Amino acid sequence: MTSDRSVTADCAGDGCGERFTPRRSDARYCSQVCRQRAYRIRHERPRPLRKRRPITDAWRDAVFDFQRAADRVDRLMGDDRFKAHADDLFAIGMASVSRAGTVADMFLGIYRDTYPLAEVRRRARAARSVTHESAGDS
Repeated sequence: MTSDRSVTADCAGDGCGERFTPRRSDARYCSQVCRQRAYRIRHERPRPLRKRRPITDAWRDAVFDFQRAADRVDRLMGDDRFKAHADDLFAIGMASVSRAGTVADMFLGIYRDTYPLAEVRRRARAARSVTHESAGDS
């Protein structure tokens, strides 16, 4: 019995779809690579969503970092060399300082829209008292 090698087939299902000459009568894919790719497509697992940190933790860390940076800037402004180099330092830091002020203003605007002014003042006083108490504890 002779085999007819002139027969062509289409690469099956999730394969590449190209026509190929099968080496066996039951060949469904044109190559091992194509077969593996089709398997992976059929058995693809959904990627789990990346867990994000709670917003309160992220906010607390960002505010802490911001406070540390503000403290560093404050200490540098107290340096005896600051006045002599004020123009150069202003040119270097103005964009960042301006951005920090803009972010702070945006936060305060959102916060004020959320709470009445009396509530904002009460919360600010409470936060300052907690900060001063914890600074006195250390």
